[in-house]
Order: sequence, then C-alpha cells, then structure tokens
Amino acid sequence: MNRKKNIFIIGILCLFVVTASFIQIYRVNAAYPSAKQVYIPFSKIHMLEEGINLSVISSKWLNNEAVREKYGEYLDLGSSDMKVVYATVEIQNITDKEMKVPLYKLYIESDLHYCNGLDLEMYMIDNTNQPVEINLKSKEKVTVSLPYSIYSFQFKENEWNSIEDYNFYLVNSRYPVKYCWELK
Repeated sequence: MNRKKNIFIIGILCLFVVTASFIQIYRVNAAYPSAKQVYIPFSKIHMLEEGINLSVISSKWLNNEAVREKYGEYLDLGSSDMKVVYATVEIQNITDKEMKVPLYKLYIESDLHYCNGLDLEMYMIDNTNQPVEINLKSKEKVTVSLPYSIYSFQFKENEWNSIEDYNFYLVNSRYPVKYCWELK
C-alpha cells in the first residue's frame, strides 16, 4: 500500500512539473512572438540599419568551373562541387555623419532553409581596396559585390541541380523583424 502511495505522489509531482513547464513555455511564446518577415523586392531601396539604405542591384551565379577558374590560383577550393552566388548591392549613408557598415553581418538565406555568411576570402579577392566594414561619409553611396559560396553536400541532389531556381535573400537581422532583400 505504501508503494502505491509513493507512485501516486510521484505521478502527481510529475504532472505538476509538466503543467508548470507548459505554462512557462506559453508565457515565453506570448512575450516573444514570431518574427515578422518583410520581403524587399529586387532593386528596391530599404533601410539596412538606422541611417543606412541598401538595395540589390544584381545577382548572378557562378558554376563550379567558373569558380575554380576565377579563384583557383588564390584559394584551396577542395574537391567538393560548389557554386557562388553574387549579390551586387548599393549601400548609402543617408545621415549627416560618418557611419560604419559591417558587411559580414549580411548573410544569404533561401526557401530551402539554407543560410550562409559572406565568403570573406572571395570578398577580399574581388574587393581589394574595400574592407569588409565600410566607413561611409555623409550621403556617400558605394556599390559592392558580395560572394556567397554554396556546396553540393549541403543540399539533396535534386535541389542542387536546380539551386538557381530557388528564391535566395540577403538578410541582416532576424528579430523582431526579419528583412529579406530578394536576389531575383
């Protein structure tokens, strides 16, 4: 009889703990709702951060052969099949003071739940006189090409074969509002 009583008490305590956990989960979810997603159409200007605007001017894909031809003598690209998506962006300081823009905070994301950061080595080869953190004077505007490398092992074969058909976005922040600049 004593054993049944102990099992009953432990069961009640477990039920209490599970209920308290669900209440906490509900409270956190209510306090921090899902991020609102805002899609900025290709070539449209939108605020990247306070005082800085960004627009995607163009995007293009390089296949494995073109990547190896362009970067092969500078980088060890390994043996994996890869592609590079380039986003050429225009960044403008709209304030009356000098501003810093950290380009390494821009990453690429797709409808395939893929996410990757700027390929810094390729960026430095393509933009030899342009640091990855740009200082923009008042009202200054610059155009920068941002390379993002993508590898075949990161996708299923059918996705890889048609990777260029999927939607890709540049994203700077995720919460509370996720701004997505469309690349096509």
